[in-house]
Amino acid sequence: MTSTHFEDGEQVQRLADIFGTQNVPDVDVETLTTFAAYLNAHLDMPCAIVVAEVFDWEEPFLEPNADKAAYDRLRTEQPTHLDTYDILAVEDIPDSNNGLMADIRRHTDDRLFTVPLESLEAEQSDSKNFILLKDYLVWHILQG
Repeated sequence: MTSTHFEDGEQVQRLADIFGTQNVPDVDVETLTTFAAYLNAHLDMPCAIVVAEVFDWEEPFLEPNADKAAYDRLRTEQPTHLDTYDILAVEDIPDSNNGLMADIRRHTDDRLFTVPLESLEAEQSDSKNFILLKDYLVWHILQG
């Protein structure tokens, strides 16, 4: 795949290096598994993260007339885009619909969740973790 859709040549090189190839490979079970192993070896964990997008279950509650009390009840049991978390691990076996999944812990109550890795970004935008997670997101979207 060409590098025209990637941010820059450095990103293409970082991604190719992860896979030990000259070109960035497409997303499949083998490459997802390779990327998971790389992230588990190179992310500084626990990694403080935020949710980059609203979770599917939250979308109906963003409507103007949504039931705020119901949302507040559900958010105690579900991960939300409003909270901060730590990534504890990237799961070794990819999810057939979502790619890599991350085991995360919510800061406010230590509750554990498993969510799609592509919905997360590192809290510190100048960190190695931010670059690694962004590279995964871009690769998963463009090559998937």
